[in-house]
Amino acid sequence: MSYSTKVYHKVGGDELVVAPGGKITNNGTQAATIADPTGGATTDAEARAAIVAIIAALKGVGIVASA
Repeated sequence: MSYSTKVYHKVGGDELVVAPGGKITNNGTQAATIADPTGGATTDAEARAAIVAIIAALKGVGIVASA
């Protein structure tokens, strides 16, 4: 029997690797899915909304600290 972990630290410990199928959670909660901005002609408002969604998802799982 063999086991291959999908989330691990590389040798040396200064890089966290998340392989396909792996996920990072905070107390069982995974980061929300973030929709891509519309292809091609993205407005400033759409770009800002996408950035806000990314930050919220990262805060939601504790990757980024809440202020």
